[in-house]
Amino acid sequence: VLELLKEIAVCFSMALYNKKHLAKTEELALTDSLTGVANRMAYKQDMRYAEKTQPFACIYIDVNELHYYNDQNGHAAGDQMLIYIAEVLRKEFSDCRIYRMGGDEFLIFVENLTSDIIESRLVIVNEQIEEMKYHVSIGVKYCDENFDVEETVSAAEKLMYAEKARYYQNKGLKKVTKLANRTIETVQTGNKEIDACLAVM
Repeated sequence: VLELLKEIAVCFSMALYNKKHLAKTEELALTDSLTGVANRMAYKQDMRYAEKTQPFACIYIDVNELHYYNDQNGHAAGDQMLIYIAEVLRKEFSDCRIYRMGGDEFLIFVENLTSDIIESRLVIVNEQIEEMKYHVSIGVKYCDENFDVEETVSAAEKLMYAEKARYYQNKGLKKVTKLANRTIETVQTGNKEIDACLAVM
């Protein structure tokens, strides 16, 4: 009986270890290794649950000129920029789900917060980011009734690209290479080169 109890204890200990190891592996698989926020895989998993909560908002964020920053300062400096921006987002939206969607794109799902609260937080985000001489473009889509998450994300992304176009126009840049091969609605900026990039359909 004693030997049997020992075997049961060993099996239980191994099962507990395997469960903890599996949970840790799953957590790592859903986390962006550079910034520590959730990754695109986690975003795809969470999409099916977000529709159940209202009010709901989607914030789409793109880091301006990351490619240029990498060329001028090295990729390590570019990584530090992304890490810093992710930390700012985590601090101001600690009660929300934050995803790194791509190289320089972040997405936030916001539940049960008013537009005034969201806007006030974004003001702080912009202030802290610009203190470091970084710049981001932000698009926000609010939903107060029945909505489709994918459509909401797409709408926020389009608003972000419109803001990005204005950023480059204000800088007087003649092209926006980051926007190549994007499928978004045309945004009239007054700059033919930028409009051409934004009109890719």
